[in-house]
Amino acid sequence: MRIDLYLCEKNFASSRTKAKSLIENELVYYKGNLVKKPSLEINSDEVEVKEHTEYVGRGALKLLKAFEVFNIGKHNLCLDIGSSTGGFTQVLLKNNAKEVYAIDVGDNQMVDELRHDSRVKLFENTNFRNINVDEYPKFDLIVCDVSFISLKMIIPNAVKMLKNNGEMIFLIKPQFELKSKNHIINNKKEHLSIINDINNYLNNEGLYISEMTHSPIKGKSGNIEYLIHITTLDNKNIKFKDVVETAFNKLR
Repeated sequence: MRIDLYLCEKNFASSRTKAKSLIENELVYYKGNLVKKPSLEINSDEVEVKEHTEYVGRGALKLLKAFEVFNIGKHNLCLDIGSSTGGFTQVLLKNNAKEVYAIDVGDNQMVDELRHDSRVKLFENTNFRNINVDEYPKFDLIVCDVSFISLKMIIPNAVKMLKNNGEMIFLIKPQFELKSKNHIINNKKEHLSIINDINNYLNNEGLYISEMTHSPIKGKSGNIEYLIHITTLDNKNIKFKDVVETAFNKLR
């Protein structure tokens, strides 16, 4: 039996999507080994599901660091692009967001706890690049964690949805900023080039990377990732190279 089906049958998960989320969040073990694929075939009950942490997904740990490190202003109304299971949305709510609009191209991913929270407005099966921005309000804070697409495809609409003096926190996943995606990038110069490219793109929109840090954990594919705080403030003191060096020293 596939392990995702087993998790559903034994009521560890209410659906195969939820089972996949448990596996992706590294909570499922079989015969003492971490399960990495929902398709794993098993033939015994030697399955262990670790207890959930306070947060619904490992992605929450990334945005948590941003709130610890960055000087983030008041953010009553927030937008979460690529909301998935809701890790970023959960962090926003725990940091006093009054309302969060959550957009994702997929469906049935967000956990029920957040799906039924009156402060969350969920838009599933929604490709952010194709939305009509006039149908949404302007936001104090926009956060973004997306895969298989460059941030440069997200930024144009995001800028249009940002309040004057609003802020954005985006997660840079280096492999998705290159034409040949889905591989581990171990070259510091490539990381730096990607960051500079995104910053230049933002500059053309009148925005800047005012603060930056590395993600506290690697992405699922094993890549180092970066959190950027985007504002209208041009911080000429920020040294992208130093952030990359620190990231490689700590995570490699």
